[in-house]
Amino acid sequence: MRERGSTTLLAVVMAAVAVLAALSVGWWVGVVGLRHRAGVAADLSALAGAQAWVTGQQPCPAAGDLARENGAVLVGCAALDEGVWTRVSVRTDVVLLGRGVPITVEREAWAGPARPAPAPAGS
Repeated sequence: MRERGSTTLLAVVMAAVAVLAALSVGWWVGVVGLRHRAGVAADLSALAGAQAWVTGQQPCPAAGDLARENGAVLVGCAALDEGVWTRVSVRTDVVLLGRGVPITVEREAWAGPARPAPAPAGS
């Protein structure tokens, strides 16, 4: 014999699981979007630095300016060999369960000739 109200409890539990799943997906989409934004800012900063470098200017100030214009902070920059390496950081608050959770993503980029692939481990 089934107890009365057990279906209501099951429906409430299923609704709570669905809400938590939707919140998790929303949070994950926000993090992935932030990662892509950081990658674009790093790529553009490296290109701006490389362009400045080939015209005889300092690459890192140009890279930093472009990073700021894209909502990022330049945390590393170097003119190496024939190109420019940059590392940028992007920070935002992702809302999770009604609270803002700070998320910071760092990405790096290289603008210049292709670099040789690293040697396989153990060789």
